[in-house]
Amino acid sequence: MLAGDSLQARVVVTVHSPLRAGEYRLRVQAVERHIVYPTAPGTNGEAEFYEVFRGAYPNSTGTTLTTSPGTYVFTFRYRQAAPALRDSLFTIAYVQNDITREVLNAGTSFTGARLAVPTPGTVVTTGTRERCLSSDGPVQLSSPLLLEGADAEGGFQYELFERGFPPAGWRLSNPDAGVTLERFSGVNGPSFGGTVGTRMDFYNYSGSGQTDTLFSPVITGLLPTDSLTFDWAHAQYPGYADRLIVKVSTNGGVTFDSTVFDRSGALLATAPSTTDAFVPLNSEWMTFRLPLSGLVHLAPVAPDLASPPNGATGLPVTLKLVWHPSPGAATYRLQVATDSGFASITYADTAITDTLKTLPAQPAGTTLFWRVRGKSIYGSGPWSVVRRYSTAAFLTTPCPVTASWNLVAVPLTVSDPRRPVLFPASISDAYAFNSASGYVRRDSLLNGTGYWLKFPEPGSVLLSGYERTADTVEVVAGWNLIGSVTAPLPVITIEQHPAGILVSSLYKYSSGYQPVDTLQPAQGYWVKAAGPGSIILFSPAAEAKRSRTR
Repeated sequence: MLAGDSLQARVVVTVHSPLRAGEYRLRVQAVERHIVYPTAPGTNGEAEFYEVFRGAYPNSTGTTLTTSPGTYVFTFRYRQAAPALRDSLFTIAYVQNDITREVLNAGTSFTGARLAVPTPGTVVTTGTRERCLSSDGPVQLSSPLLLEGADAEGGFQYELFERGFPPAGWRLSNPDAGVTLERFSGVNGPSFGGTVGTRMDFYNYSGSGQTDTLFSPVITGLLPTDSLTFDWAHAQYPGYADRLIVKVSTNGGVTFDSTVFDRSGALLATAPSTTDAFVPLNSEWMTFRLPLSGLVHLAPVAPDLASPPNGATGLPVTLKLVWHPSPGAATYRLQVATDSGFASITYADTAITDTLKTLPAQPAGTTLFWRVRGKSIYGSGPWSVVRRYSTAAFLTTPCPVTASWNLVAVPLTVSDPRRPVLFPASISDAYAFNSASGYVRRDSLLNGTGYWLKFPEPGSVLLSGYERTADTVEVVAGWNLIGSVTAPLPVITIEQHPAGILVSSLYKYSSGYQPVDTLQPAQGYWVKAAGPGSIILFSPAAEAKRSRTR
């Protein structure tokens, strides 16, 4: 809630997959939980109303939604409509397809179920004596939000008022120093054990307009599945309207903005009116129970990291990191560092709204660590597990060539793959091989492919770029012209998918074709395949070198 008479609702809509064609709208409405009039406003005698519509925002048409996947956040502010109580108002939101009228999903800021006892609301009355009455339960409960990933622990929190008053940790406010809440033996509500309750002796108190308050200690470790429960009993003295208000704090008792129970006069009574001092019978008690799911919220859980896999090596310095959504998270915080303790951070982002992030260039040839945590309006969740990956080193590799035609390849990730940039001394176009059309001219040389290229004289060309420790090369039925990776790669280490797809040796060209048992960087090779598939080139020598330097 905002200052003054304005309220604010924040709605998060997540579209998990593309929606079918339609006109989708987000509709947001303000509702009041409960209204009681002293006399019926209409002709049917009804004076008590539940879930009363108070307005639609920005209007009844709603807000148009996109059908594209993503998480979208909307904020609506609206004015409190008199005579509504701020603590009694809540917001509902739903997504509807205006073509089919189908409602796809809905949510509310108040998720307490309808109670057997009337819920809190606006009591339109005058001249009441506002006093608090309680038995076997707190009048006000402090329930702090769970922040920074705090874990809620199980167990019951309750007070039976069996030892002293106020109990240890509780606090009683009695502004006029008159009759106030007290311990009373011999009566007890049905929900809890013991033989003691808490009494407010209205019978012997003649004042009016005073409010006494009993504060509970701050209760931590609550879960959204927990409930606030207490029993109460009251008999109305004719001509008077006593009142019981129960408020909950979600900030450790700093403020009490959530009124969960507010009844007075005949609505508070659980027994017939009397002019005698009231001591309830067992049958004259009522029980209030409110699920805390609308008040207690856990911070998001730790996200599951998706890509790259832990321990991946030879990755680009500019890399996309991906993780799975954390339920309840509106944004994510990402950290990348050169140490697992994240003392030396190379990149950080504290307000990512998606579940992926493309990093700016990170240090080459470095082992990096990364982690992610979710954040919602209820706080930040715990960090994910830490994963590591290694970026490719920036290298300069020689490519020996002979006079005339050579089979060459690009064993590095280069910034500009055009033939005049990579091989400025060449005197021909680059030619790849296509099984259907034969040799084809190429302006740029791609990784994993072999090319014919002509030079006027022998020499060595220096290629600069980021190392490639692994590559996946697609092959077709018949002969294929392939390249290799940065480090020498034994032929026996090549993985074949499907198995046995290669049906020939691998051949290099040097004054004729020669079979090889090791693929060298910057050279192209011929190989025959039985059908379409792929081969995986992975350099164990490069990985062993990297392992020694970690």
